[in-house]
Amino acid sequence: MGALRHLQTNFSAGELDPRMLGREDTTVYSNGAENLLNSAPMVQGGVRRRPGTDYLAALQGTSRLERMQFNETQLYIFAFSNTRLDIFDEDGAAVTNLTSQPWSATTMWEMRLDTNGDTTIITHKDFAMKKLLRTGASTFTIADFAFEAHSSGYPRYHPFYKFADPAITITPSATSGSGVTLTASADHWTSAHVGSIVRVGTTPKECDVTAYTSATVVEVTVRETLANTDATVDWDENVFSAANGYARSVVFHQQRLWFGGSRDLSSNIWSSKKGAYFNFDVGTALADQSIQVDIGTSLVNEIRHLHSGRHLQIFTDQAAGYVVESDANPVSPTNFIFRAQVPYGCSNVTPKNLDGATIFIQDTGKVIREMIYSDTQQAYTADAVSLISNSMITSAKDLTILYGHSAGPEQFALVVNEDTAGSISVFHSIRSEKISGWYPWQTTGKFISATTLNEEVFIAAQRDNNNVRENGTITVTDYGNIATGTTITITIADGTSYTFTSEAAGGSSPSVATGWRPNTSNNVTADNIYTAINAHSVFTVANPAANVVTITETTPTGLLTITTSDSTRLAVSAQTYEQKYYLEKFNWDRTVDSSKSLALSSGTTWGGLTHLLASSASVTDSTLYHGDFTVNSSGQVVLTESATAPVGGLNYTRTIKDLPVVVADSAGPFSGEYKRVGRVVLNVFESVQFSVNGYDFLVRQVTDDLSIAPTAQSGRYEFALLGWDRLGQITITQEAPLPFTLLSIYKEVTV
Repeated sequence: MGALRHLQTNFSAGELDPRMLGREDTTVYSNGAENLLNSAPMVQGGVRRRPGTDYLAALQGTSRLERMQFNETQLYIFAFSNTRLDIFDEDGAAVTNLTSQPWSATTMWEMRLDTNGDTTIITHKDFAMKKLLRTGASTFTIADFAFEAHSSGYPRYHPFYKFADPAITITPSATSGSGVTLTASADHWTSAHVGSIVRVGTTPKECDVTAYTSATVVEVTVRETLANTDATVDWDENVFSAANGYARSVVFHQQRLWFGGSRDLSSNIWSSKKGAYFNFDVGTALADQSIQVDIGTSLVNEIRHLHSGRHLQIFTDQAAGYVVESDANPVSPTNFIFRAQVPYGCSNVTPKNLDGATIFIQDTGKVIREMIYSDTQQAYTADAVSLISNSMITSAKDLTILYGHSAGPEQFALVVNEDTAGSISVFHSIRSEKISGWYPWQTTGKFISATTLNEEVFIAAQRDNNNVRENGTITVTDYGNIATGTTITITIADGTSYTFTSEAAGGSSPSVATGWRPNTSNNVTADNIYTAINAHSVFTVANPAANVVTITETTPTGLLTITTSDSTRLAVSAQTYEQKYYLEKFNWDRTVDSSKSLALSSGTTWGGLTHLLASSASVTDSTLYHGDFTVNSSGQVVLTESATAPVGGLNYTRTIKDLPVVVADSAGPFSGEYKRVGRVVLNVFESVQFSVNGYDFLVRQVTDDLSIAPTAQSGRYEFALLGWDRLGQITITQEAPLPFTLLSIYKEVTV
C-alpha cells in the first residue's frame, strides 16, 4: 500500500489526558497532543516555547503572591509568607515589609482578600479582619478592621447576633459604670469573650466585656446606659470576635463591602451600607442599609468565597450560586434572594474571571469548572473545563488570569499545582471560537504561587541553592535490637557507594575499618557509627551530641544518598540542597528561568548570577546558545567565546509528542496495525533549535560564522525517519533554550 498522509494543523486542544488516547473519534484528538511540556499556545493554533522568567528578588520563604494596582504607574506585588508581608513594585524592588502578622505559612493560603482603591481587606476565620492601607507611594500600614461608630463613639456599627440559646437570659448588676456583671442563666461565657461587645435590651445598649469570671458571669463596662437590671432574653454579641471567630471571605461589590461566613456562622453573609464600607448598621432596613442574611440550605453549609461578577456570586463547600439583582432592582435588605445553582463545592483557591465566565477549582482540587450565566435558561451552569486533560490538575493550590501579553493576544488561566513537580497547568480559552486546551509548564525547582499585574505574570519560585547542602543524617533508636550485619550505605554523586556494617554488640573495637558496634545506648552507638564513617577520607562527620549522626562529603561533588538495611532503628535522611524562594516574572523574550542579563567582568567572564551559585546556568545571546556553565562563588560564569549581550538562567525541557496517528482506507482505520512514519514535514516559525526523533534541525550551513547568532528560520522542513510500531508517533525535543514555534505536522505513513 502506498503512503497514507496525515496533517495536523493546530494544537488548540492542548495536551490530552492519557485516558483520552482511545478517543480517535473526537475533534480534540485531531487537535491535541500526548505531550506539550513547556509549550505555550497561540491563537492561530501553533505552539511556541513558553516564556522564561526574570529573577527579581529574594523572598523570605514559601510565599503566596497577590497584587494591588492603585493606578497605571503605582503597581504592587504582595508576597505573604510566615507572619510577614513583603511588598514589591512591578520591577521587583522592595517597597516595604510588615512583620509580626497573624498568618502562618499554612493559614496564608486560606486567607481571602479584595482591594478597592488604596485599601485591601484581608480575612481569615481565625484572626481579626485586617485593613491594609496604602498611605503613600512607598508606605503601607496594616491594622485590625475598625467598624464605624456614631459620632459620640457609641453605638458601633458591627454586625450582631445572639449565639446563645434563645431562652438564655442575662441579668446586669447595674445600668452604668465599669465592673458591672452580666450573669447568664446558663453556661455561655468563655475567657475569649474578653474584648467582645454585648448589647442588652429591646433597644440595644452596648457593653464591653472586660473580664471573665465564670461560664455564667463576665464583667463589663457599660458604654450606653441600660434601661434596667431585669433579666432579659433580648441580648446579642458582635459577630466578629475572638469568641465567635472572624469572617472567612470578603469582596467589594455594588458599592458595598461584603463578608461571607465566619467560624461560628459559616453560612451567613453581611454587607456594609451602600457607599459606607465600614458601617454595618441594619437600621430600619432601608435600601442602602446593611444586609445580614443566613443563606444556609441543604446545599450550603460553609461560605468559602464571595465573587463580584455579573452578580454577587457565592461559592460554598457544597454548591455555588448567586444573589438575584439587576440594574433596575439592586440588592437591598428587603429583596435579598440567594439562588443555589450548581452542586459543586469550591476549594480554598479564589475564583477568577476568564472569557466571560468565573473559573473555580472544585473542592477536590482536581477539577476546574467555569460558572457562566445562560440568558436563555436565566441560570448559571458550571461545566468542567479540565476533563480532557484532567491528569494535569493535581491538588490545585493557586490561580491567576492573564488577559493578554506583550507577545500576543492569548488569554490564560494559570493553575499552580501542589505536586512534586511544582507545575503550572495553563488553560487557553477562546469561547467565541469554541477553542480550549491545557498546557503543562514545569521549571527547575517548583512554581509556588502566581499573580498577574498589568498584563504580566509574577511567580514565587522555589529553587535549589546548590551552594548550600542540608546534611544527611542517621538517627539511632532501639540500639539493643540492631542485628549483626546491619548495613549503612552512603552513595556519592558519581554513583560510588561505601558500606559500613554492624558487628556483634560490645565495647571492643570492630574487626574491620568499616565496621561498627551497637553498645550501651543509642548515643554511644551513634558515636561508634561516627567513628567508623569519619575515619573514611571521603566523609566528614560531626561528633554527635546525642543519637543523631550528621554526615557530609569531605570534598563535595553533589548530594549524598544514605540507605540502611534497618530503617526502623537507623532512620536516615539524604542530603538535600537548601531551598531558596524567589520573586520572578514571566518574560516572553527570555528562554531560560530565573534569568538575568549578565555584566562583563573581564575577558569572557560574566557576572550577575549570585542567586544561582554553584548551579548550571544556560547562557544565550539572542539566538545564540553559548552552552551551560557552573556559576562560581562570585556569581560569575566563564564562557568559551566572546558574547554581546548574554543572558544566564536555568534551562527547562521542552517536549512535543503527537498522538498515535489516525489513518484509514475504505475498509477502515489502521489503528492496530504496524506502521512506519517515513517522512515528516514540520511547518515552523522563527525557530532555531529542535530535533525530531533524535534528528536535529540544522539551522546553520557549513560556511556560517559560528560566532554569529544564527538567523531564526520559518517554513517547512523535512525529516526522514526509520522504524515500525503500532502508534506512528513522533517526538520533538528542544535541549537548547532557543526559539522554536511549531505550526503544523505533516506525516507520510506506511502500513
